[in-house]
Amino acid sequence: MPGPRGRGVMTLRRIRRDPLRFFASLPRRYGPVARLRLGPVRLFAVNDPALVTRVLVGDADGYKKGMALERARAILGDGLLTSEGDLHRRQLRLIGPALSPRRLTHHEPAMLREVARVDARWRDGEPIDIGAEMNRLTLATVVATLLGGSLTTDDAERIHVALTGVVRHFDWLVTHPLGVHRLRIPTPRARRLLASRDALRDVVDRVISDRAPRIGGDGDLLATLIAARDESGHMDAALLRDEVLTLMLAGHETTANWLTFTWIALAGNPDVGARMRAELDRELGGRTVTLADRDLLPYTVAVLEEALRLYPPAWGIGRRALAPHEMDGVFLPRGALVSACPYVMHREPALWDAPERFDPDRWLDGRTAGLPRGAFFPFSDGPRKCIGEHFARAEALLALATLARRWELRRETDSPVQLDAKVTLRPGGPVVMRPRRRT
Repeated sequence: MPGPRGRGVMTLRRIRRDPLRFFASLPRRYGPVARLRLGPVRLFAVNDPALVTRVLVGDADGYKKGMALERARAILGDGLLTSEGDLHRRQLRLIGPALSPRRLTHHEPAMLREVARVDARWRDGEPIDIGAEMNRLTLATVVATLLGGSLTTDDAERIHVALTGVVRHFDWLVTHPLGVHRLRIPTPRARRLLASRDALRDVVDRVISDRAPRIGGDGDLLATLIAARDESGHMDAALLRDEVLTLMLAGHETTANWLTFTWIALAGNPDVGARMRAELDRELGGRTVTLADRDLLPYTVAVLEEALRLYPPAWGIGRRALAPHEMDGVFLPRGALVSACPYVMHREPALWDAPERFDPDRWLDGRTAGLPRGAFFPFSDGPRKCIGEHFARAEALLALATLARRWELRRETDSPVQLDAKVTLRPGGPVVMRPRRRT
């Protein structure tokens, strides 16, 4: 059966050293399905659009979430990202309306307020770490839209500190060979992660407790979630807390990484940036951008899509087989892990013209119109597709359009940005940029 030979520990070391390079090498050498043996774990890397769609959509009930999300349950509880089966389906029904496209205009003022704070904070020519700036922006946005109706300044600061602590150690938890068992060893890192998790839970529990008796007028996402009900009733307090934690953690870092890579790509392609800003100037004039302007800004939207293609924050998606499967002539036993890698698929030469080039025009000139399902899946697909996709797209468009009209960002160096692929794809360190105010 095709796949890397050798002892599992050696393959694991190669994956840890450079996972993007490793998984990108598999389809060239082994075809659409590559088998890897990692000790007792059997991993099958799927690199074909039809097979990806089969795993994520057609045969979705035959798989459950992968190892990373299984381990994330220690922090996120039974939120939508980690739940399975009937609970996951129920939570989709309850939470879906709160994040539907028609609700986005309700959150637009809060999104724009947070972008305006970034705009006011930047100084002409003063260096910034663009990754830190975008994380700060998206964290403030998700807190404002989730809990903004009643959050005190002190609680907002506590959430920021605790969530930052969770994010700092989250990768370590989900990628460590011992997984959640590592939390039972009271090392300083384990204690810090658990303390941050507990602090975050405490604040959210208190906010929910204060809000529930007087729900009705605040209008943020929490109000919508508290009011949501189905034939079984409302979410209980513990599950509501888990959903809020999931939306905060999953809802800020991925969008921050998306925006960070967008700024990096624009800095490296000044002609693209100039064309995008010309569109913004022409279509918006001096007024504030709104979500209703999306159709007026096709090139700006294409810039975001192209950054999402080349640098998908959810760079690898895992599933675990609940029963034996056959895939392209390869037998997958029950319990096998299946990996589908957007980063690799989005750069497949058979699907994408000049796949390594940052080329927003590919989204406008018809080259992507005939792509098969499974060729582009930055938010996954099927019943576990990211429920926050529309929210993320709205937030990214408002942030980029607002800031790019006022600022041009230039890097301090021309050296390539190193990629760090752990739970999400992010730059391998600070990326220093200098904002230049447009005249």
